[in-house]
Amino acid sequence: MELEIKNLGPIKNAKIDLTKRFYVFVGYNNSGKTYLAQVLWMLFDKETLRKFTYKKELDSLKKTGNQVKITQECLKEIFSEYASFLKNTALPDLFGLDKGHFLIKNASLDFSVSMDKILKKRFNTKIGISVKNKNFEIIEISKTEDSLSLLINENKLDENIHIPDEIIEDYKSHNFILEFIINLALSNHSNPFYLPAPRLFYPVFYQYIYRLEKEKREEMSRKFLDILENSSGDTIKLKDLEEQIRYFKSPYTKPMSDVVNKLYKLNENAKSQSTYVELIDRLKKIMGGDIEIKKIEGIAPVDFRLKVDKNKNLEGYLSSSSVNQLTTLYLYLKYWAGKSDNFLIIDEPEENLHPKNQSNLLKILLSFASDKENRVLITTHSVLITEALNNYINLGQLLQKGFDVDSFLEENHLDISSKDLLTPDKIGVYFFEGQRVIEYAIEEYGVHFADFKEEERKIKFLSEQITDELYALSNETIVE
Repeated sequence: MELEIKNLGPIKNAKIDLTKRFYVFVGYNNSGKTYLAQVLWMLFDKETLRKFTYKKELDSLKKTGNQVKITQECLKEIFSEYASFLKNTALPDLFGLDKGHFLIKNASLDFSVSMDKILKKRFNTKIGISVKNKNFEIIEISKTEDSLSLLINENKLDENIHIPDEIIEDYKSHNFILEFIINLALSNHSNPFYLPAPRLFYPVFYQYIYRLEKEKREEMSRKFLDILENSSGDTIKLKDLEEQIRYFKSPYTKPMSDVVNKLYKLNENAKSQSTYVELIDRLKKIMGGDIEIKKIEGIAPVDFRLKVDKNKNLEGYLSSSSVNQLTTLYLYLKYWAGKSDNFLIIDEPEENLHPKNQSNLLKILLSFASDKENRVLITTHSVLITEALNNYINLGQLLQKGFDVDSFLEENHLDISSKDLLTPDKIGVYFFEGQRVIEYAIEEYGVHFADFKEEERKIKFLSEQITDELYALSNETIVE
C-alpha cells in the first residue's frame, strides 16, 4: 500500500510505501521530513481511525450473513473517504492549524491499495468492552490467506451481565468492519509513538508545559463563560468565539502533546513491562545509568533522575544532554511500548550523541524493528548513521545470497545480530530534495546517499588541496 501526499508545506509530491519495517528520511533542512513523519503518526494513530469510523456507513460495504466481501469498489470508496477525512479533519487537528492555513490549505492525500496484497494477507482482531474492570469479547473479525471474505463472529453475552446503555450505544456507533479493512491494508494493530528532535527539554520542563496548558484551558473556560453571560439574548458573537479558540490552541502538534501527557501521567507506582528489558539495558549503558522516577510534592507528579550508582542520582537539569535526549526513549521502552506491532518514529536520533553512541543507538533501533512486528522511522542528517545502515543493508543482502553472516560477524568481533540486518523488502529510504521526495533504490552495494557523498567529496577535495599547499610550503622552507 502506498500513500501519496501533495502540497504539504514544502513537499509538492511524495509517495511512501507503507509496508516497510524501517524507514529513513534524509535530505535538506526545511524540506518536510518532520511534517511527513508526523503525517505517518497520524495515519497509524488509532484515535484518528476511530474518529473516521464513528457512525460511518459506506454503500459498498455490505454484510451478507456473517460475511463481508472485499471488492475493488469497496476499497476505492473506503480509501477515497478516508483520504478526504484525513485532509479536512485529521491534518488540521494534527498540526493545530485552521484548514485555510498555508501549510495545509492545498494539501491532498491519496492511497494506492493492491488487491493482490490484500488477498495474500491474514488478519484477525477481537473487539470487546470493559465493565467494572471485566473484559467481555463482543465480536471477532478474521480474514484468511488467499481470501477476500471477512468472517464476523458476534458473541452473545450472558443475560445476567448488565452493560450500561451508554457503553452499548458507543459500541454500536463504531464501524468495526470498516476499521478492520483499513488496518488490514496498513498492516496496523497498534498506536505509533513520535519523539521530536527537541527532546532535551521534555524530562525537565514537561511539568512547566503542562501547567501552562492547564492554566490556558482554565482561562479559556472563563473567557467562554464571559462571552455567554455578556451575549445579548440568544445571540453569541461567532467572531469572539473564533478568536478565543485560535488564541488557546496548543502550540504543539498532537504527537508532541502526546509525549507531554504520557510524562505527566507517570508516577512512582507505574508498572514497567518486561518485553524490552534487554534493549533498556543497552540504552542504560549509553546513558551511564538508570532513570529513576521521584515524586516532588507540590510541584508536579514526578521528576526524572539519573541513577549513577546505588546511593547517588542526578537531577535531570544536572544530567548530560545525551541523558535528557534519551530519557523519553527509555520511558517509552519501559512503560509505553506495546508487546508487539509498535511504530516508533524518531526525529534525528543522533542529536547530542557521540559517534560511538550514535552507532549503539542505531543497533538498538534495528533490534526493536526486527522483533515483535515493530516498525521504526528515523529522520537523520548523520553521515555515520547512513553509512552504518548501508553496512546492515549489504550484510542483509549477503545473508539472502546464502553467505555465512554469523561466522563473519563473529570473526570480525562485530556486536551485531544477523536477525537485525536489513533487506530491500524491509527498508525504505527517502530523500527530501526541497520539493520532491525521492525513494532511493537499494542497489547491489546498498544505498547511494548522493547528497551526503557530494558534501563528503567537497570536504575531502578541499582537505587534499590544503594538504598540497602545506606540503609545498614545507618544501620551500627546506630549500631556503
